[in-house]
This record gives sequence, structure tokens and C-alpha cells, in this order.
Amino acid sequence: MVAGPAGLVLLFALMVASSPDWTDCPMSCRCKWTSGKKSALCRDAGFSTIPDSLDSDMQVLDLTGNAIPYLTKDAFKSVGLLNLQRIFLKGTGVRELHRDAFKDLTILVEVDLSDNLIHTLHQETFSGNGRLRVLYLNGNPITELRSGQFPVLPHLRTLELQHCQIRIIHRDAFL
Repeated sequence: MVAGPAGLVLLFALMVASSPDWTDCPMSCRCKWTSGKKSALCRDAGFSTIPDSLDSDMQVLDLTGNAIPYLTKDAFKSVGLLNLQRIFLKGTGVRELHRDAFKDLTILVEVDLSDNLIHTLHQETFSGNGRLRVLYLNGNPITELRSGQFPVLPHLRTLELQHCQIRIIHRDAFL
């Protein structure tokens, strides 16, 4: 047993060495501080699903340009990413979103799903994301906004639907 200051230094060094480092990332990503947030920048990294090797404290996830056609039930929760505040999935080929893909992401404030292949959104897709402020759906072949399409999102300030193919907006789409 090592005693005294040398022992404390050794103990501290062992603790640091054995602690996971949130900046440890998949090789095709860069994990760093961006605008005061723990961010995983995984643009054009060849992912076909949400990576499961990211630190659970990650706050920003940028998967722009990957090929992720489906967002499954609990897509982020199932890989331990419950602290996400911003998710960027622009141009990832998303065709289908499970209604619970964003479930339990209670501090989510921004989602970019622009330039994908989303035809329809389930009415409950963003239910439980009460802090959502910004939602980009530009460039998707969405044709209809149904009744109750967007649940009560009291903080939503920006909803972009440019270059979609919307033909029908139900009068209760935003109630």
C-alpha cells in the first residue's frame, strides 16, 4: 500500500485513466465543445443507424450526410443519448420516423430533418419534446399536415417547411 502524497497522486492517476472520456468518439466523428455544448460531429461518416458508442452526456449530435433511412422507436434513448439538445439529420435519407423516435428527449430544443424523404409524420412524433424551439422539415415530400400534427409545443418558435409538397393543411394541425 502506498501512503502519503505519492499514494494520492497514484490513486488520482488511476481514477483518471479508468474514467471514460466523453471526447472518445467513433473514429469517423469528432467530439468536442461547440458553443458550450458537448458535441459529436459525425457528418458524412458512413453511419446507417444512430451510433451506439457516444458518451451519454452528449448534447449535440450532427449526423448530416449519413445514410440513415429509418429512425426506430427510441432511436436515441436506446443508445443512451437522453441529454441531446440539438440533433442534425439533414440529408440522411430518412424515409420513416417511428412516432417514438424522439421519446424521452425532454431537453431537446432543435431538430433538423431537412432534405430527406419523409412523406408523413405521425401526430405524436414530437410529443414529450415540450422544450422544442426549432424544427426544420424543409425539402421533404410531405404532402399533408393532419389534425393534431404538432402536439402542444409551447416553446416552438421556428417551424420550416420550405420546398415540401404540402397540399393539405388541416385546420387543427397546430392545436
